[in-house]
Amino acid sequence: MSRIPFRGFQVMVSNLVHWAARRLAVWSALVLFFCTPVIAQEIDLRLTQVDDSRLIVDIANAGDGSNRLFLVEQAGRIFILDNGVRRDTPFLNIQNIVQNTADEQGLLSVAFAPDYETSGLFYTWYTA
Repeated sequence: MSRIPFRGFQVMVSNLVHWAARRLAVWSALVLFFCTPVIAQEIDLRLTQVDDSRLIVDIANAGDGSNRLFLVEQAGRIFILDNGVRRDTPFLNIQNIVQNTADEQGLLSVAFAPDYETSGLFYTWYTA
């Protein structure tokens, strides 16, 4: 006994495939037509070396209005950068308690309390 294909079903599937292909082609053309290309713009970026310390892992601003930046050195020191000049004396030196024997160890971050200007509180994240 041989199978006789149902011709009407084949035609219906064929029409459905052609309809879907045409619809996909139309939507693709509309997307390509209405999407504008993004053009990269040049930016004026100048880098200035302000310090030659090794492994600066964080830079923070105390938010106290002084515009000082605090440079966190992975080895366990935090230096103040004031008007682009690093002070020689560390703001904090905890090298004697910081464990810095692997890539993601050491003094890693500093955060200042919202009321740092009056409280003087700051927090550090380090491995010991």
